Amino acid sequence: MATIALCIIVFFMSAALHELGHAWTAEKFGDPTPRREGRITMNPLVHIDPIGTIILPALCLLIGAPMFGWAKPVNVNFNNIYPFRKGLFWVAIAGVIMNAIIALTAAFMLAAFSLALGAVMQKVLVFAVFLNLLLIVFNLIPIPPLDGSKILLLIAPREFNNFMKQHAQILFIMLIIFFPYLPFGKWVHALTYILTGQFFTGF
Repeated sequence: MATIALCIIVFFMSAALHELGHAWTAEKFGDPTPRREGRITMNPLVHIDPIGTIILPALCLLIGAPMFGWAKPVNVNFNNIYPFRKGLFWVAIAGVIMNAIIALTAAFMLAAFSLALGAVMQKVLVFAVFLNLLLIVFNLIPIPPLDGSKILLLIAPREFNNFMKQHAQILFIMLIIFFPYLPFGKWVHALTYILTGQFFTGF
């Protein structure tokens, strides 16, 4: 139970810091919306999404799958972002940069303090690496409203971006259904092992 409780805390903080990254970067590029809506905070309660932060992770725990989900997306008014292209890129990528920092920090702590850490903390740190790598991969998929779709705006033809927007809802639902069967999980497991010397084997 201690392991699960700590992993839940790691999940909430990872999701919250992801959204904080978007909010903070949007403000730096000129948009006051995230601060006005109270999203520039590390308080995970502010960033909770009923489905992505509560229902889906709870389902994962019930069926024994790795805990997974997302936080409430930060509202950004891109009309306020300047310079637009540079700002759009950094606002979009800021969340996954936060997740990369968390994953690398957890991997460093595991390597530096492994002899002093008990089995529970070692498993929690491996989970932190695995989860944040998974969040990076998931969020870079170019399907709205994920971060990868905003980066796609900068490089893809307008017609393709319009198609993605028009079919965003059904594409996202299909992604959630089929994501466990895509090869991303194997890549994340492999990278977790490279960074930690351990596989995440579940709770």
